[in-house]
Amino acid sequence: MPTQERGHDQLLERLVAHIRKPEFHCFHRWRQGDMVLWDNWRAMHCATGTKPGDVFG
Repeated sequence: MPTQERGHDQLLERLVAHIRKPEFHCFHRWRQGDMVLWDNWRAMHCATGTKPGDVFG
């Protein structure tokens, strides 16, 4: 692998390690009437999923 590509891989690994730190995570426990907004330009987001049949409220 060329040196420049290794540098890119190393930078990506550092960035991923940084954003995976717990202080940058936000988890929300949904309640009826809740609404959550975020800025897609400045945030990475990932839903953890909801089991089929789960009822909230």
